[in-house]
Formats: sequence, C-alpha cells, structure tokens
Amino acid sequence: MPSELTTSVQAAIENFIQLKTSDDHGHIAIDVLRAIRDESTLLMERQIICDTFDSDPLKLFDDDPSDENIRRKKVDGLKKQMKVISCSRSITKDYTSIEAVVEFTKDSRMKDVDDCLRLVFSFERLQKAKNHIDVEHHVQNVDDVDKEQQTQNRCRLNQEKSLTNITYNIDVSKDHAIKERLLTIQVNALGNAPSVEPAVPMVEEMVQEFDEHGNLIDTNDKNKSFPKSDSEEESNENADKYAAYVDPEILEKFLKWAALDLDAQNSLFLLMTFPFYEHEWDLFGFLLDCVFGYDDESMETCDEEEEDET
Repeated sequence: MPSELTTSVQAAIENFIQLKTSDDHGHIAIDVLRAIRDESTLLMERQIICDTFDSDPLKLFDDDPSDENIRRKKVDGLKKQMKVISCSRSITKDYTSIEAVVEFTKDSRMKDVDDCLRLVFSFERLQKAKNHIDVEHHVQNVDDVDKEQQTQNRCRLNQEKSLTNITYNIDVSKDHAIKERLLTIQVNALGNAPSVEPAVPMVEEMVQEFDEHGNLIDTNDKNKSFPKSDSEEESNENADKYAAYVDPEILEKFLKWAALDLDAQNSLFLLMTFPFYEHEWDLFGFLLDCVFGYDDESMETCDEEEEDET
C-alpha cells in the first residue's frame, strides 16, 4: 500500500498536470511529466550535495580556527548560490560514467564574477579484458619450464583479472567562458576491485604526465611532480598504480572567484566532498599523496601530534 507521502506526491503531480494542460500554453501531459522528472532529478542531486557537506565526511570543518564556524558559514553561503545544471549517471558492472555541472550564481562577495561560476565533474571507470595475444606471447617466452608447467601457466594467465582504468577530472569556468582543468586523478588497477597490496604511485617507466590543460600524456621522462616508491624492486606489479595533478594557478583562480579563504589542502577537501565519484578506490588519498606527499597514515600521525600539543 502506498505511503502517505507517495499518495500526496501523486495527487500533487496529477493536479499540476491538470493545471498545465488546461491553460492557454498548449502543454501536453508527457511534456509536463518529463519536465517534472528532469527538474526533480536535478533538485535531488543538489540535495545530495548539501547533505554531503552537512555530514562533512572529509572533516573539512573539524579544524575551523574560529568558534564562529566561519569556514562552514562561507560554504553554507556557497550552497545557497548553488544549483545543478546537469547530471548524468551511468553505472554497470564493467563501466561507470558520472558527468555533472554545478553552477554558483554571483553574489556580492564574488567581485571578479559577472554572472556565474561553474564546476564541471567527470568520472569514468572502465573495465576491460587483458590482451589475449600479449598473454600468449608471454607464455611462449617462459624459459626453463616443461610442457605441463607451460600449460598451467597458460591457463593461469588466461584467467587473470581484467584491467580497470579510472579517471576523475574537475574543471572550472567563469561567466560561461572556456573551462579550465583544475585537477585530475588516474588509477590503473589489475582487477575490478582495489588491490590487496597497498597502491603505489606510477613508477618512472609507467608514469604519465599532464599537459598545461591537465590532460594526460604518455612520457618516458622522469616526472618529479609524482612521488616515487622507495625502491622499484619493492613495488608489487599487482598493486594499483595512481597519479594525480592539481593546477595551482587554476585552484587559486577558483578560490578567488568563489571568494573562499581556504588554503590549498582545505580547498581540495572542499572539492573532493562533491559526490560525483565512486569511493571504492581511495581517490582522495591518492590526490593528497601526489600533491602533498603524504597518505592517510601520516595524516593520522599529524592529527595525533596536534592533539598531544593541545
């Protein structure tokens, strides 16, 4: 039996359809329903953002230096200016795509904005099978093994896990101008779940650079912006590999346009609070590691040191 809320919503929709199809604008019921569906979806996405910031999963507001919660008040002001322009989510077993555009209308604090400020979020998780030809080539070049062992190796390699590639980008634009890449994160994983071994930064021969637009480009040169593992011999080939990039100039622009007085670390906490990516892989931890050179354990150590000082 429908709940009281469901019954009330159904009645409200039916009354609204009756009202709009009987006026002089020539609306038909399917157009009204389509508009209700689209707008309610965007409103729901906006509410999800607000609820996420209220719950503060990344503890953005925990170390607010003021008893007046100035940081939270600034974010609350930004939420009031916020609306979701578009959002699409496509999720299957082997593929996820999340695309969203969030707009912040100009207010009196945003001196450098004429109309609006937009953040564009793009997340993709793509799972694909390993190349069978490469597997066979690897098996045929195994030395010093008998035919039985080669057969066992061939069966094992043919049953190896698939490859998963994850990319997450955030772009920013002002007053409907061209968007600029603010940050990007990439993860290459063996299998469809995080590796048992701790993830490692992409090593020198695997690392990919980012151009001035934040797009990934292949390179064999050493990229000093990515932290390297202590020893290449220690890195496990089955561990997930990650890389990330933040454009400091674009980040500074965004904070100035949005009139947000946040340091680099807290600004990343703010951006990664938006719920437009999957959390199975620790994308935020990877981002912090690449940008600041520390992981969750070092963050906990810092927190403990701060508590000891107090």
